[in-house]
Amino acid sequence: MGESFDRFLRDTLNIPEYGSERARQSESTPIESPDASRENGDQAHPVAADSDEKRAADFSLSDNPENRADNLRFRNGVPDPRAVDALGRYSPLFQSDMDEGIEGLAEYLRTADDDPMVQARLLHDVLALHLSYDYRGFRSGNVPTQNPISVLRRGTAVCQGYADSFSYIGRKMGLNVITVSGYARGIGSGSFAREDPSESNHAWNVLTVKGSRYIIDVTWDSDDYSTDYLFLYPEQAIYSRLPSRPGYQFLAEKISTSEFTNLPFIRGAYFDIYSTVPSNLGRVMQLRDYSSFALPGVSDYGFSAHWVDSAGVRSRNGIFIEADSEETRVYLAPESEGEQTLQIFAKSGTTPESRFIMELGIIAARVEHILLPELYSGYYEGSARLLSDPAMDMRSDERKTLRIHIPGAEDAFVSLQGSRRITMSRSDNHVFSADIPCAPGIQIFAKLESASRYTGIIGY
Repeated sequence: MGESFDRFLRDTLNIPEYGSERARQSESTPIESPDASRENGDQAHPVAADSDEKRAADFSLSDNPENRADNLRFRNGVPDPRAVDALGRYSPLFQSDMDEGIEGLAEYLRTADDDPMVQARLLHDVLALHLSYDYRGFRSGNVPTQNPISVLRRGTAVCQGYADSFSYIGRKMGLNVITVSGYARGIGSGSFAREDPSESNHAWNVLTVKGSRYIIDVTWDSDDYSTDYLFLYPEQAIYSRLPSRPGYQFLAEKISTSEFTNLPFIRGAYFDIYSTVPSNLGRVMQLRDYSSFALPGVSDYGFSAHWVDSAGVRSRNGIFIEADSEETRVYLAPESEGEQTLQIFAKSGTTPESRFIMELGIIAARVEHILLPELYSGYYEGSARLLSDPAMDMRSDERKTLRIHIPGAEDAFVSLQGSRRITMSRSDNHVFSADIPCAPGIQIFAKLESASRYTGIIGY
């Protein structure tokens, strides 16, 4: 049954047989997946190229940023209730009447909203909720057929199945969408890991609306549902993937494989906070002394970070991050030398957990003379912000003026090694300051308006 059933599926879906002349022609057309990718044994079944001349014209290899929709409108991390309803209506038919299930689903999603961006978001949610990643097949190398009908019936897929299912149903909905394959920084990737972008290991989708391109990766948004990889702009998606064909980068200036390998590891969640990545950041950077770098400014976000050494041991020491509307400044004073990965997390007031947004490889020298503060819970509860240089230079015999804004505090004091207490002066706008010696064992405590006792703010 297997061979005849696969042939039936290919004929039904108009999918060219892998390796056939028609498949090779399909791979060479500029409106289809550039090549048949493999993901540890995942053989591609490219969705057939639409021969419509308008689709070919729309998929000239360019982008039109002027017509872009604000992608943050759709990246809220919560499934659309209409997608949940659609799954309840049509997923049972994937087992009994596949044609009716797919046609009904496509029509339901198409008529749910006039905006093709909303329609694509609904399809993203349906597939992210219905499909689970086939880890067993991926790890064993025995990946079953990935054509859309088999994937939807089975409920599991690897990247090619996710992407081709999105293209297949999306085209039935009238969406201008293709499947693209190439290299992606997925499982096993890291700042110090070997990377060969010439090897195709992943597949994803590109949606075109009014000439603007939006990258969609349902694979990476499924299982633990997210919208981290929904509607990324080309200049955002390039940090996590490199298409096999340079034209599918959709960038005004294409980048080479060597340029890609030097880009920092930026997660999709980063672009919920920042729209761009500073050009001075690289995948691996040398750090010879106490240093800092800046990300764009942002409000209403708190940040945390830790080091991960070559043995996988984590440490939060020697990192301090301060953010305001003008910039997010990351201060670094590593306590050990050698190769370390800096992982940065962000949390907004509306999300229950911190989200992993980026990592940098750091080849560090040990910085013994600098202490950076540890932030206590009161720092966040009191909406505090350190105004003075956070570094405490242990080589200095001079005193240091600590200045900190704690809008929710009545008064504050400095504890010196637990044996001496210095009251901090307070300005009218709740800026507290004190002159202190440069020494370890220093802590700031404040009495917040919401608390009956003093709360720890920061410590050295």
